[in-house]
Amino acid sequence: MFNIANKFYIDDKIQEAVDEYEKILELGYEGGEIYFNLGNAYYKLGNIGKAILYYEKAKKIIPGDSDLNNNLNLANLLIADKITPLPELFYIRYFKKFARLTNQSGWMKIFLTLYIILCLIICIRIIVKIQKLRIILHKLILPLIFLTAFILFVLVYSNYQLDRHDWAVVMSEKVDAGSSPIKDSTELFSIHEGTKVKINRTRNNWIEISLPDGMGWIKIEHIEII
Repeated sequence: MFNIANKFYIDDKIQEAVDEYEKILELGYEGGEIYFNLGNAYYKLGNIGKAILYYEKAKKIIPGDSDLNNNLNLANLLIADKITPLPELFYIRYFKKFARLTNQSGWMKIFLTLYIILCLIICIRIIVKIQKLRIILHKLILPLIFLTAFILFVLVYSNYQLDRHDWAVVMSEKVDAGSSPIKDSTELFSIHEGTKVKINRTRNNWIEISLPDGMGWIKIEHIEII
């Protein structure tokens, strides 16, 4: 089905490609490549909201893909709301950049490799009788423990990011955010299709969203969760 969808896309049968990709998702499958290609298809159809939604879904699985990040940046240029994210502390920014070097599976492989190496070094140090070799191995153990623990932390962070569902993309052309979860509340600001928002809490069929410059309530029907 994935190959059929890709063939539709190559043959410029974009709507047919979208339908085929959506069928795969309906069967319960997901993957970075599926979301990425579906985002590309929606981008070609001019549906920026859906394109950004699926690019963001793909980014959770394949965060380090340069083509994906470039396409997402291009799509974000087309949305009406130009929102500047709040600045982050430099070490948090660098850590997030490092965590995006590979995906969850990649960090798992690195962690397991380091863990096996650490166990082997400990075992060899216990068995070996040569004093100089024992000293060298002893000096390697502590740095390896710290490195393995750090990679484990990155892996846990990657899993957490993958499981998060507190971000959404606006699907409606324009939405007015109110001060409370009622129909005639005071209008605080307007947001437009394609804007990424953070979900703070839900109440019935309303959600409270936050942007770097404010918070407000909108109907849940106007968004799709990443």
